[in-house]
Amino acid sequence: MHLTRIRMYIAVNNAAKLITGMILLCTSTLGTKVLTDNLYNELFTNANYKPQLLPVCEVGISVNISLDIALRQIVSLEEKDQVLTTNIWVRMGWHDCRLRWNSSQHYHITELRVPYGEVWIPDIALYDSSAEEVMMPGMTDYRVQLEHTGEVRYNFPTVLKSICRVEVTYFPFDVQDCQLKLGSWSHSNADLDFYPQKDTGDLSEFVENNEWVVEKLKSARNVKTYGNETYTDITYHIEMRRRSAFYVMTMMFPCILVSFIAAVGFLLPPESGEKVSLEVTVLLSQAVFLLVVSDFLPPSAQNFPILGTYFAVSMMLVGLSLVLAVLVLNVHHRGDIPGKIVPKWSRTFFLEKLSMLCTRKKYRTSGNMNNVKRQCPTEHGVAYEMNSFNHNTRLTSLSENENSETNPQNLTNNNDILKEQLKELQAIRSHFLVDDTTEVEQEDWQRLARVLDRIFLCLYVLCFTIVTLVFVLQLTGGQDVT
Repeated sequence: MHLTRIRMYIAVNNAAKLITGMILLCTSTLGTKVLTDNLYNELFTNANYKPQLLPVCEVGISVNISLDIALRQIVSLEEKDQVLTTNIWVRMGWHDCRLRWNSSQHYHITELRVPYGEVWIPDIALYDSSAEEVMMPGMTDYRVQLEHTGEVRYNFPTVLKSICRVEVTYFPFDVQDCQLKLGSWSHSNADLDFYPQKDTGDLSEFVENNEWVVEKLKSARNVKTYGNETYTDITYHIEMRRRSAFYVMTMMFPCILVSFIAAVGFLLPPESGEKVSLEVTVLLSQAVFLLVVSDFLPPSAQNFPILGTYFAVSMMLVGLSLVLAVLVLNVHHRGDIPGKIVPKWSRTFFLEKLSMLCTRKKYRTSGNMNNVKRQCPTEHGVAYEMNSFNHNTRLTSLSENENSETNPQNLTNNNDILKEQLKELQAIRSHFLVDDTTEVEQEDWQRLARVLDRIFLCLYVLCFTIVTLVFVLQLTGGQDVT
């Protein structure tokens, strides 16, 4: 019996606590709601607040708007269309004399947040917007913060598409200065006056971009006159530096390598038949690189990228190497024409003076072809000596011996036979002399072609090195590359 009473007492006590808590909770909720309604009614309903009107309470006073932005992300920079897409946080603040209250009379409530359409908000616009539909998406989706002193703050995130004039001269080591020009579109300086909250924008929450490095975000207040009215705007300068490593490895390095390969064409022997085809292949590769650069960058009549100019000059050098390769082939096969000899000035300057320097082989002149001795194999494998003096000596000795041993009739027959043999030997000798002369002439033309190949190789490497150094110094020296 005693145990039952204790259990009933505990149950009643718990029920009483539960009911008391519910009453307190309902009372607290009802009190907060009433306080908010009373403050809201005092500011908007009873005061007949009109959000369409400027918060001007004195004559000759304009509304001062403090503006600040936080750059969250560089979404993209489309160089061809010259459009910059950014994700920013806009922060605005101003004073509304109609939204002040005594916090001590409202249970010390110092802040109140209301929907966007309940209070007056400046009609801020992006002057250089390239958005097709909504200029600042999300601007009307957030709440406005009110303070008991009349200060109003409105912060909202948005994505802006702005026009950015891209300077492509030093691509891919370029630095871009894109501007975000913010201000009122309908109110002049007499109604609204904009001031930056700080000299620089906020980069504390910036998300790094894969292609661009944001170095500075500066703000500047501008006052300009359009017609008869003066307007104030805040311009934010976004200074961005391109990450150049990707373009150096995928565009510059292959182009330099391909241009250097063109020099290999001067080392190929003309007999290979690949000199012209190699140069043509390199020239086509250069054209592809130039098309890639021109397609990537915006067309501009004011400036052209130095890299594109370098590709064009490289194409000219490769085209010149193609012409020189054809010239070398022409000289090499000039000896195939019978009777075509190397001009005297070419023999003196290229073969005698530059031959040792270019080919490391001393040039040996042919001399008098009548004194050339060659061992010419016959079909029996016997070597004939082709010196006319020795032939005449042998024939004279043979004739004298036979004169002493034979009769006059045999002598006449032998003389006829010897004359016929002498004619045949002279014909053979003339044939070999012509072959020797033609072969020597061919060797001279071929040697001249090799000398020209080495000279053209040195000139091409020298020109290519100078051009590459000049353009690289222009690219890296025109901007402060870190």
